Amino acid sequence: MANDSDITLLTIVRHMQAMEERIMQRFAQTDARIDRLETKVDHIKGYLLMQIDNMDKRLDGIEVVQLPAIRKAVGMV
Repeated sequence: MANDSDITLLTIVRHMQAMEERIMQRFAQTDARIDRLETKVDHIKGYLLMQIDNMDKRLDGIEVVQLPAIRKAVGMV
């Protein structure tokens, strides 16, 4: 005999469906966060590559004739 407080198969299925929906929402949120992070990393990478390229271009025009001698301060070992 079924009682109102009995757990039925329908109750279990509804709980499982609700859990699946919450899990899928978390996956969607995580995917969105990863996409935003990838965009930020790509932007930073592009900026850094541009900076390195700019430094490289400036260094191409510099000719090192002689490196200065390194002098030790008094008391350094």
